[in-house]
Amino acid sequence: MPTFSEIVGPRGRAFGPAAGEVVGVSFNVAAVRQMRLVFTGNTGRPAAKLSGPRILAA
Repeated sequence: MPTFSEIVGPRGRAFGPAAGEVVGVSFNVAAVRQMRLVFTGNTGRPAAKLSGPRILAA
């Protein structure tokens, strides 16, 4: 089973119509083979969805 480290900590991020239904998260370069995304809440609405995640190389 893989071991995961936190690259970006939890914090409020604006998500909703005012933000164009998009959230961008930047982080420092990390050498990883797999990434696990954990959603803890949403500041703009009581629900969220993930559609087309993109993780781009620097």
